Amino acid sequence: GRWHHAAVVYDQAESRLHLVLDGMRVNSAQAEALPPGSGGLPLALGGRRPDPMKEASPQQSFTGRLDELRIWSEARSVASLGHRRARPTSNSETEDRDGPLRLHFDENRTTDRLEWVEGARRVPTRLMFQSPLRGLQAQIDGQSVTLRWTAASPNEGPFLIERSSDGSSFTVVERLSPVASGTKAEQAQEITYTDENVPGKVVFYRVRQIAPNTEPERATGTIKIGLGAKESSSRPVELVGNFPNPFKTSSTIAYRVHESQPVTLTVWDVSGKRIATLADGAHEPGYYERTLDAGDLPSGTYFARLKTPQGIQSHQMVLLK
Repeated sequence: GRWHHAAVVYDQAESRLHLVLDGMRVNSAQAEALPPGSGGLPLALGGRRPDPMKEASPQQSFTGRLDELRIWSEARSVASLGHRRARPTSNSETEDRDGPLRLHFDENRTTDRLEWVEGARRVPTRLMFQSPLRGLQAQIDGQSVTLRWTAASPNEGPFLIERSSDGSSFTVVERLSPVASGTKAEQAQEITYTDENVPGKVVFYRVRQIAPNTEPERATGTIKIGLGAKESSSRPVELVGNFPNPFKTSSTIAYRVHESQPVTLTVWDVSGKRIATLADGAHEPGYYERTLDAGDLPSGTYFARLKTPQGIQSHQMVLLK
């Protein structure tokens, strides 16, 4: 339910595609190298082009909304993407020609930047843009969660309510039948569902509607919910985590001590090298915070390690510069 700035950068030297989300590099993948002078290549927005080698290639379409597209003639660094992502580009025609190619999706736009690119043209497409499920909200009552959303066509297919503990792997917890036929096909309607006895302190939900085979998937965005469960820990010492995570310059590592005892807090890299010792000594019961200064550390994955007489706890941290 929120707007995001997404960028894809092609690293020609390594033949890799990097995904930058809201100014932070979050993923990368090996890509097939483009041959020099390969000429014009098609670009599909809002969906994946069918595979010409497969007779019945499934159509995977984007169910959100696009506001603006910027195409640069050279690869942008992560730093420049983060710096410019919230800045509107200039309306000056001179500066626009030196900057990115911009495409808007507003019907009242009178200019078409495609005329500035030699050989670029618009072609018909069967890609569909729609948001038939919207406004996913949640209300919490103890360990129960009530979801509400609006369906543009509530009687065109069943709804799948999916739940996740990490926001990436979802499990279907309920399948709701289509709304009774008394509702007109074009009439939107609010739908509710209550999930009882939800496990854990934090859960993620999303709703999908099984649409006719000729249409793309219908889905809401993902909503994150904190249940505020009562604190209960059998551990005398608890490593809470770090914030922010990922971080750029520094991050605060938090831990809670329930019984007096010696505690050692260290930070390690993926090679097993100790980077810093942030705490080492006797601790009285209480809540503690220690700050890790990134300094000259390179971007990558690090681990906070909390050692006590009862054992060792660890927590993964990501440094993105």
